[in-house]
Amino acid sequence: MAARVRMLDAAFLALVSALLLTACTGEGAGDRPLECTADVASIPMLVDLGWTAPDGATRSWAEYTTADGLTHRRDAEAASGEIAITLFGAGPEEIVEWTGRSIDEAGTQWSCSGTTTTGALESGVPTLVVTADNGDWDPDVNYFLGVFYEMADTVSRAFVVDRTGRYLWYAASDEGTVSVDVHLPRDGRGLLVNQFNRDVTIDESSIRRLDWDGEEVERTATPLAHHTFTELPDGSFAFNQLDPREVLDPNTGEEELWVGDAIGQVAPGGAATTVFSVWDWLEPVANVYMDGVSLYGGLDWTHGNLISYDETTDHYLLSLAHAATIFEIDRRGMVPTRELGPPGYPFTDGSTPFTYQHGPVLEDADTLMVFSTPTEQSNSGAFEYALDRPTGALTELWHFQGNTRAFCLGQAIPLPSTSVLINYGCSATLQEVGRDGAVHWQLDSTAGSGFGQVIPLATPPWDSE
Repeated sequence: MAARVRMLDAAFLALVSALLLTACTGEGAGDRPLECTADVASIPMLVDLGWTAPDGATRSWAEYTTADGLTHRRDAEAASGEIAITLFGAGPEEIVEWTGRSIDEAGTQWSCSGTTTTGALESGVPTLVVTADNGDWDPDVNYFLGVFYEMADTVSRAFVVDRTGRYLWYAASDEGTVSVDVHLPRDGRGLLVNQFNRDVTIDESSIRRLDWDGEEVERTATPLAHHTFTELPDGSFAFNQLDPREVLDPNTGEEELWVGDAIGQVAPGGAATTVFSVWDWLEPVANVYMDGVSLYGGLDWTHGNLISYDETTDHYLLSLAHAATIFEIDRRGMVPTRELGPPGYPFTDGSTPFTYQHGPVLEDADTLMVFSTPTEQSNSGAFEYALDRPTGALTELWHFQGNTRAFCLGQAIPLPSTSVLINYGCSATLQEVGRDGAVHWQLDSTAGSGFGQVIPLATPPWDSE
């Protein structure tokens, strides 16, 4: 809704209100009036506020309150001239009360005030419902940045939601594509999200940088990419990359196409290179998963599903779900330093072996957490292991299994408290659980709109810019 606001008499203000326009007046008793506009942005939870600041203004900013009662402030990039500020923090169809201000060196202040109602969610945006909340969740996790792996729609959506499941932001992938991973870039500008053609045999993969207005500002081609990516200290990207090769079947004497995995690396806007391949480190041995449906054609031998990077150690983690192993790789020589899972690190007696694992996290050098579905009959959940370097073994420390079996994706993320965020992937559930097994909070999405990668946050991501 557009709003043009002036210092008007009360009768005319009433008429403006009746016409669903927003009133804007000088805010303080000594303030001079501004003429402002307020429009709902293309992302319907955002409001674009603008005015012309007087010559000589040294600062311009907006103060506003959202329906959750929070008061926000955003400074304009320019002090005078044409001012444009986007108001973040509201949900769909909420009233935002705002004031725009400019001030000069002498302390003369100009202002305008009004209210704007944000827009409704677009059709097709997944419905989110909080189905458990005992109030005892991690106080340092109030928001979630993530992406929906939407199987029933023709796009995927990156999103920001709060603990109530209220959408604060979202942006769609290109038509006919699907996304799995999202990151906040090291330079703090916007966000990074990947996308692939829904027909993954068509090699149209990329990493996109979006600003918080939802506009694409950069796109980097990532050939044969799938699943996840990570940003390196120099701003280049490493990503899961398919590496299909022909393997001779000893029973038939014929060659079969086995789909292995590699790590690709690319600088923004540059050409990608392959820097690591599992074919150099794993024997091509058949496993129970590769006889299932393959997204990629051929036999899905290793099914890489996570590449992450630890700057403190300069090591990658590469998760290979079908091979039931995780490589820790020294980036300087691209040589594995540990293979977590048999035969590298076997499981001790009494420990539940991880199987079809996703989202491994090294909590420290000697503690591993994964999302796992241990057997075909069991539910999925979080599993934590001690890594015993002297014996080279994994010992289970803790686990929690939910009420669902995820058939794709998933994460188990240790939170700043002792709780763990469990993302059940395609089963469309986020759940925070305590180490005592108590479910503190749960968010469910529309069936068919499961969660890709999710990042827990203390504050909204645009506040860091």
